[in-house]
Order: sequence, then C-alpha cells, then structure tokens
Amino acid sequence: MKSFSQNNLYFWVVIFVGLFCRILISLQGYNFDFMSYRLVTDLFQNGEDFYITGRYNYAPIWINILSFLDSLPNFFNIDSFDPLRIKVVLLLSFVDLCIFFLLRREHSLIIAAFFFLNPISIFISGFHNQFDNLAVLVGFIAILIYEKNNKNFGFFVCCLLLGVSLCVKHVLFILPIWLAFKERNFLKKVLIVFIPYFIFLASFSFHIPEHYDSIVKNVFQYSSFNNGPFWNIYMPYVVKFFISIKILFIASMFLFGLFIKNRSLKDIFYLYLLAVVVFSSAASNQYFAIPLIAVVVFWNRFYAAYTVACVLLFLVDESSLQIEWLVNLVNFNFTHSKYLYHVIIFILSIGFFETLFGKKKIDKIFSKIYHIIKLVLLNLKEQFVINKK
Repeated sequence: MKSFSQNNLYFWVVIFVGLFCRILISLQGYNFDFMSYRLVTDLFQNGEDFYITGRYNYAPIWINILSFLDSLPNFFNIDSFDPLRIKVVLLLSFVDLCIFFLLRREHSLIIAAFFFLNPISIFISGFHNQFDNLAVLVGFIAILIYEKNNKNFGFFVCCLLLGVSLCVKHVLFILPIWLAFKERNFLKKVLIVFIPYFIFLASFSFHIPEHYDSIVKNVFQYSSFNNGPFWNIYMPYVVKFFISIKILFIASMFLFGLFIKNRSLKDIFYLYLLAVVVFSSAASNQYFAIPLIAVVVFWNRFYAAYTVACVLLFLVDESSLQIEWLVNLVNFNFTHSKYLYHVIIFILSIGFFETLFGKKKIDKIFSKIYHIIKLVLLNLKEQFVINKK
C-alpha cells in the first residue's frame, strides 16, 4: 500500500511539474511559428487563401484545429498575450500528457517521466509551439492498436490513423512503407501504403479547386533548410556533389526500413522517429522533439548529451529564448548556431548507432579511433623532434 501511495505521489508530481514548466516557459515569449499561426488563422476565418503566404506547409487539419481553438471562449486575460497561444500551449501539453500515459502503460513511470519532464519536450510545446508531437501521438496510437490486434480490425484502424497522422503533419511520411516491408500479405502491403497516402491527399480536396497553385508550391514543393548535418558530417563532398542530400535522405530511410523490417512494430516505430531526424536533409529546432519517445525508451549516455546540447541551443539560438547575457557571454551568432546543429545531430547519431549495435561495439570503435589518433600524434611529435635537431 505504501509503494502504491508513493507511485501515485510521483505520478501526480510529474504531471504537475511538467504542466507547470510548459506554462511557465510559454510566458517567456514566442517565435516566428506562432506569428504564422495567428496570420493563417485570421486568413482562414476570413475565407482567404492561407497557403499563399508560404507560412503554412501542411494538410488542412491543423488550421482547422487553430480556428476551433480561436473560437473557444477566452478564459485567460494576460496583457500582451494572444489568447490563441495559451490554448495552443494547453493543447500541445495535453498531447504530451497523452504520450506520457501511453509510455507509462507500455513501459514504466520512470520512462514516461523522462519524456514529460524532458526540457526538449517542455520547450517545444511550451515556447516553440510546434505540433509534431500531435502527429507522433496519432502514429503511436496506430502502432499500439495494430500491435495489440494484428487482425483486419487492427490493420485498418492503423491505416486510418496513419493517414490522420500524415494530415496533421507529415512526420511519419515513410513509416507506411516501412510497415509494408514488414507485411507478408501482398494486399496488406498495398493497402498500408495506399490508405494513409490517400487520406492525406484527400484532405486537400476542399481547398484544391481554389488554392491549387499555392498548395502545390507551399506543401508539395516546400523545402526546409537543407543543412543536412548528418550528411555534412559523414558523407564525402564528392558524393554530395552528384547526389542531392534529399535523395540521400530518402534512400537511407528506405534502406534502413528494409534493414529493421523483422523488428517488433513498436521498435520499428521508435527507430523511425530516430532515423527520420538523424538522416534528415534538414534540421530545425522543433525536429529535436520528434525522437523523444525513442530517446527515453532506449536511453543511453549519448541521448543524455543530446538533451544537454539541445538545451544549450534553446538558450542562445535566435529562434529560441536567446538569453541576451548568455549570448553576449559566449559571443553566439548564426554561424555558431549552424555548428551546434551539427554537434546535436552528431551526438544523436552516435546514440542511434549505440541503440542499433550495442554499447560494446561503439566503445570498441571509439577505442580504435583513440589509438589511431594517439599513434598519429606520437609520429608527429617524433617528426617535430627530428626536424628540430
């Protein structure tokens, strides 16, 4: 009974602290993304083309959610604080809370608490207000349902929910193909790809007649910052000269999906969340929250370092808190931000490789690298001594 009471106490403390931190950080300001929400919501409510602005690059579900939230009564009167923002923060916090409950049920309270109290999750939901977590949550539910009921009912519910996830935000856009790799039945292979993509495309049907050009340009042809940290770190320039980073990203996702097709559904989902960020042709602040479920489930030393590195970025980056005295202290600028993105993806990629191959193999690789560097330095030292004589 005592243990049960303690678990209950920890459970409610985690929820209270997590929600409080999200609300608290939301009061520290906002960035370009929320300004875009406000702009496109006003255009949508006035019946205007919100896609033409170039500041909305998703299927129409999110704009309808924003409009619905904006129509709700304003219970919060905070000076210089758009009521829509607190509603968005509360919604995204609720989404994180749902993921918390699922992780607690599937794994443990500790793993769930690691997610809900993770500063990356708190920052992205509370300050940045990006909604990748909503797409991830819907996809997570889809996988869990299919894992529990792999007959026809579970299969079709999974297909439908994956389609809804893509409509929210296309974070899981290659996951249906990964699941098709795993399926043995040919018809199911086709349906698990066709149904989600059909739902995604059909979601534009009410907007295509009037806004076809702007949808094509700002959704299907949209390209984020193609900084591709992983490919800049690991891929020789000669390869990138002939093959674009986008193609490398897509190809790597297809090949990796084939590589892990014999894993459990849950593991495939978790590894997808890691791979889609590690191999991505672009990296931005909000992307760092996408793999958090996998990070806390497969927790290792590099994921801890990844969390710390992300927090440092959030403190000084211009699209984040940008704490002035800290920015001045380290003389931080846009170039440093670019380097820090590469550091973050490098750390995440090493954690990812350790998840795949185990700590012993990674330690062995680092040991070999250390001995090679040591030998090179000793040879350079000997050459320097000889030349000096």
